[in-house]
Amino acid sequence: MEERYLKMERAMQEQELAYEISQSALTDYQRKVKELEAQLEEEKRIHQELKDMQNHLEEVNRQLELQSAASYDERARLVAERDTIMAQIEQQRELIQAQEEEKRAIEAQLALGAQNRMNGDERRLSGEQELEALDNLRPEAERQAMAVTDIDYAKRLEIMRLELDPARDRNKLQQVDIRYEENISRGMDKYRTLHAIRQGNTKKRVEQFESM
Repeated sequence: MEERYLKMERAMQEQELAYEISQSALTDYQRKVKELEAQLEEEKRIHQELKDMQNHLEEVNRQLELQSAASYDERARLVAERDTIMAQIEQQRELIQAQEEEKRAIEAQLALGAQNRMNGDERRLSGEQELEALDNLRPEAERQAMAVTDIDYAKRLEIMRLELDPARDRNKLQQVDIRYEENISRGMDKYRTLHAIRQGNTKKRVEQFESM
């Protein structure tokens, strides 16, 4: 009987762990989604800056073509401006490439997070199924009979302890009988409470089970 109690407690603990893993994976997944959204916005901004630079470069090249007869200083200024823009465009392209790599890394983490969430859900479901199987392992009549047997056994142990006590109190023995009858009338059966326990959250369920 004690072994079955331990199995149920272990199943509840595993279910609680699975729930915590699932929640942690969900939190991490949501954080990665926000990171990806920010990454996409940044990439959009960088692409727009690159487009503006390319338009500026085209304008400078057009001015160079139109001002073939312009002064040397003016042409030198336009050439320098063109070279600067071209360098900025190259840097912007490198930045875009880095952003793409970071975005792919976040997407891979999102895929892993989704898998972790799925594993957590499967583990939690497995824990619930194990609890259900343990709860239904024996017929209801047999479970009630076994619960009464447990109470009888506990009563005998307490009576033996009081009888071995040199300062035993007969009133205490009578109180044991009273508690025994109360337990029987209330049906102090752990198995009958499992269905109610399963209605609460996992942490509460374990606390309820351990406090019985």
